[in-house]
Amino acid sequence: MDMGRPDEQSIDTTVWRASLQSVGFDPGSHNARSCTAPFFWVTHSHADSWQCQSDCFVDGPTFGTPYLLGHPKKGACTKERDMMKPISRTGQRYTRAAGTLMVLAALLCTAPEAWTQSFPAKPITLVVPYPPGGASDVFARLLAENLRQPLGQPVVVENKPGAGSLVGTRHVSRATADGYTLLLTGSALTIQAAINKQFGLNLERDFTPVSEAVRGSFLIATPASQPFRNLGEMVAYAREHPEALRFGTNGAGTSSAMIFEYLMSITGAPLLHVPYKGSSEVVNALLAGDVQLIADPVYTLHKHVEAGTLRALAVTGSTRSELLPDVPTVQESGVEDFDIGYWMGVLAPAGTPTAVVERLSRAMSDAIKDPDMGKRIATLGFEPSGSTPEAFAKTLQQEQAIWTDLARTRNLWLE
Repeated sequence: MDMGRPDEQSIDTTVWRASLQSVGFDPGSHNARSCTAPFFWVTHSHADSWQCQSDCFVDGPTFGTPYLLGHPKKGACTKERDMMKPISRTGQRYTRAAGTLMVLAALLCTAPEAWTQSFPAKPITLVVPYPPGGASDVFARLLAENLRQPLGQPVVVENKPGAGSLVGTRHVSRATADGYTLLLTGSALTIQAAINKQFGLNLERDFTPVSEAVRGSFLIATPASQPFRNLGEMVAYAREHPEALRFGTNGAGTSSAMIFEYLMSITGAPLLHVPYKGSSEVVNALLAGDVQLIADPVYTLHKHVEAGTLRALAVTGSTRSELLPDVPTVQESGVEDFDIGYWMGVLAPAGTPTAVVERLSRAMSDAIKDPDMGKRIATLGFEPSGSTPEAFAKTLQQEQAIWTDLARTRNLWLE
């Protein structure tokens, strides 16, 4: 980088300049010595313009001489050295300051590895972008409780609802990337990232995937009074009676709405969308006969199915649910390539050190796969996942691509 010549009229203030540029190391790497060290350069007002740079070493004269603060090629600044005049007292002070910066640079090259090895050294905050009491909040507290032992530090759940889930999500994206502020999020995140033009975040740019914790399925259900008894019959009925069937959701762009949009795009079944303010209103409308179809997590509907008020048509994931093992999947019902599950996972701010992310991911895997926690997870309609960061990143990319394509073909963009 060419810093140019100093203004020779400002000798008193610019006799010497020492600057520490960005330290391009990966604090999460296992080899802290691989960092790109800071570049130092010094400019003397009584000599021709010159610059010398170093790569974390001092080769040549010591800091007591004014012409060089290290250079990978010996003798490269010989001409400038011969033209230099004795260093001034001000220059000596700046030289000592430059030396201090060099020491700090050396510390930066070695400190990250020790720092990541000691992680975590204080409590971790797990942000839930939804109000207390919901499924995400319940699971977050269960996860936090079971992470304490493998991490050796408490995990504190903090609810930050608002603007759907954007308030809490944006809060974590702007947090310090040190592993102490994490986001518990769900599959709706990839939908919002794909179709909501006001989302304002890029999942790959703004977050680091840690782990997909659990996965479950949505249940497509209908009142027991309806004439169709499975998904295939429902599709046939919809084709024979265009727009006679209405599906209720808690709003456009939600997981439930996108499941039906995806189903219509594959089967061609003409269905009408009726949005409500919340899932409880949808269930009430379904039981009252105002709508004929619903898609909600299995754990919220299975009791209605067991009571006989609702009829289960299919689950949306690739495997059957343990809560309703007799209910087939959408794929088993004849709709190929349909695998839309519901997951919960943890994200960290972008730039979180790799070693810290791996430490968190291993701890989550240990906690999730604990037999006792597995039983508690099952009561929520989930199955343990505990994926690697790489596998979770792949899930995010694939799902966002599905929703982006669907929004493009069916004009589902949210302004």
